[in-house]
Amino acid sequence: MKTLLTLILVVFSTTSYGQHSFPIDSVTGKILYTEIVNLPDTTDAAILRVTAKDCVTKSYINPAAVFVYEDITTGKVVFKYTEMITFKGLGVDYDAGWVEYSISLYVKNGRYKYEITDFYYINLLKDPAVPFESMFPTFKSNYQKKLIKGYYEQLNEDIQRFIVTLKTNMAVATDSDKW
Repeated sequence: MKTLLTLILVVFSTTSYGQHSFPIDSVTGKILYTEIVNLPDTTDAAILRVTAKDCVTKSYINPAAVFVYEDITTGKVVFKYTEMITFKGLGVDYDAGWVEYSISLYVKNGRYKYEITDFYYINLLKDPAVPFESMFPTFKSNYQKKLIKGYYEQLNEDIQRFIVTLKTNMAVATDSDKW
């Protein structure tokens, strides 16, 4: 009886500890932040594309390193970003590695769509990048799981902050040049 109770407690504590608030795509199993946002129909796709590009490049430290691809005819703009993640130890932040991800923006008249996905973790030794989604199950100790949970939370906060900035900037995109 004690063994069964211990086993149940271990399973439930591990399962709940591993939970995170990332949206997971049901098809790919990857982290995927996505949304289609509708704006007034008068908002021109070209203005939205320029606004989106401007927003992303202003949100990150090195805009030239972020921009990857732009297709004016389809309204698609793609960025790749790498951000440092840290962990706290004895009240000090320590570098823990980098997370690389892609931001794709699609614009049409009166609406846009963003997709933030393809998250990869790169450790400080620059070993091969691993999918960020697969990191949590690979660690066994509670200390390692606590660190990874902190990485998840830090990254999720950064992505949510970027989404709010993107929506705010895109909401004020106007056809002010047309008069």
